[in-house]
Parts: sequence; C-alpha cells; structure tokens
Amino acid sequence: MTEPTSTAAGAALGALSAVPAIWLGAQTDALMVGLFAAMLATAQIRTIDSVRVAAAAAFFSALAAGYGSPLLVAVGASLIPVAARVEPHSLRLLAAFAIGALMPTLWPLIQRRAARRVEQEVQE
Repeated sequence: MTEPTSTAAGAALGALSAVPAIWLGAQTDALMVGLFAAMLATAQIRTIDSVRVAAAAAFFSALAAGYGSPLLVAVGASLIPVAARVEPHSLRLLAAFAIGALMPTLWPLIQRRAARRVEQEVQE
C-alpha cells in the first residue's frame, strides 16, 4: 500500500491540474467523482510509490472521467435499451466513478500494448 501522503498529494495536484479542464468543457462533478475514485484506486496499487506517479494517476483519471463519462453514457444509451430509460445524470456519475477507478490500472496496460505495437511496426 502506498503512503497516505503521496496519495493525498496526488489528489491535490490532480485537483489543481484539472482546473483548466473545467474551462475546456469537462464535467465538474464527473471530474470530482473520477478524482475520488482515482484516490481510492491509487491507494491500493503497489506500483504507485511516489508523489509524481500518484499525481499523474489522479490527473489522468480525473480527466478521463470528466471527458469520457458523457461519451460512455451516450454510447451505452444507444446500445443498451435499458440504459436509455435511466436518468443520464446518474449514469454519468456512475461511469465517471468506474473510469476513475479503472484508469490507474488500465493506463499502464494501454501504454505497454501501444509500445509493443510500435516496436512490431518498426521491426517490419
């Protein structure tokens, strides 16, 4: 488990870094829910051991939740008929929590896969 100070510092830096995103149209409540979920997730991930890594995880998770949750709800409502009948605001906050909690784990996996794909294309 990471140090509580590094998680708290990451949350504070992530919140301060997300301020420009609000001006660029991110959903404020989704940013905060994503940041909270990222704090919960980064506290449990053993590979996050520095303030810089915790701040980056909180920042990217909050941004992904703020911008990705409305998109995820719109796509989900078009694909799943039951989701179209539920209030979009409540689904958006649930999607923001899920994105914020999963991004600290998924982002390194996405980066590794992209790096492997680039290496394969360079070798060919």
